[in-house]
Amino acid sequence: MIGLLLLSTVVAATGDADAAGRALRRRRAGWLVLLVALFAAVAVPPYQQARREAQDRAARRLLLRLHQAQLEFHRQHHRYARLDQLQAAGLSPVGEGDRHQGFVYHSAAGTDTYTITARPLSPDGQPHTIDDSGLPDRPATAKRRRPPTPQERLAQARARAREQPNSAPAWIALAEALEAQNHPAEAVEAARRAARLDRQAGVEALYTALLARADALLRARQAAAALPLLKEAAALRPKDADAPALLGDAYRLLGRDQEALRAYRQATKLGMTAARAWLGLGRLHEARGERAEAGRCYLRVINIGADAFVPDAWVNESWAALQRLGGIQPKASPTSR
Repeated sequence: MIGLLLLSTVVAATGDADAAGRALRRRRAGWLVLLVALFAAVAVPPYQQARREAQDRAARRLLLRLHQAQLEFHRQHHRYARLDQLQAAGLSPVGEGDRHQGFVYHSAAGTDTYTITARPLSPDGQPHTIDDSGLPDRPATAKRRRPPTPQERLAQARARAREQPNSAPAWIALAEALEAQNHPAEAVEAARRAARLDRQAGVEALYTALLARADALLRARQAAAALPLLKEAAALRPKDADAPALLGDAYRLLGRDQEALRAYRQATKLGMTAARAWLGLGRLHEARGERAEAGRCYLRVINIGADAFVPDAWVNESWAALQRLGGIQPKASPTSR
């Protein structure tokens, strides 16, 4: 009897201890949750703010780079370009509507003006802009009229071409508006009309339209359709490196290696910064098992990128290829340029 009483006493004491332990663990868990909540309330907002500020700085830096790209494009073509055209020319890391480090990029461009807008993906972010003034986030003024949208510009250009069918500038403007709205085939025909009316004035527009159309065909893997356009463009401006570089891409896609080699080499002789041609040469030599030649070509792309604007994708591909080929090892990330 006494043993049973002692046993029941021990069991009761053990139960009380377990209950006390559970209560203590619950209190500790509650304190832990509270501490985590306090830490999140204190630490997360500054982190988010710092991240937004870093993204804002990166967006403004990119806009300034894009302004320099616009100046270079305008120097060569006497007009500004949309982001897709800058990207096709190897002058921009982003195309129309591309997302980059927390922002999505859009543009409008014409002969004398352009605007590029970086809109934040975060709902509490702030958009950034740059225009032909070169000033980031320039406040709008009441005196400055809203530039027409690309759709409005195209409608105006079509109307002008109908009203002035014998005006080369009207057809040039239509070709540019069609390119801006991603109608490269129609743009080529409008530019051809301009060149027939005024050869000197229309050649530049026709050359640009031919390259844009050919580049679109190459991206669609329609190299055979791009070839005659690129040959026509090369004949218009035989001292320009862009057409033979794209010709090399077309021949390479068609498996015509010797013709691709000749086109690429011609492009490298015509343009000191023909990064597209050197990249194509590297791809071609690597596919043929010519590792040393491929490595030298990829290295040229990287070296050009150190002194001139080259799309990050081309530089990154070249670094990866060098490592794959057993070439030099990068000391720093290529994207840290």
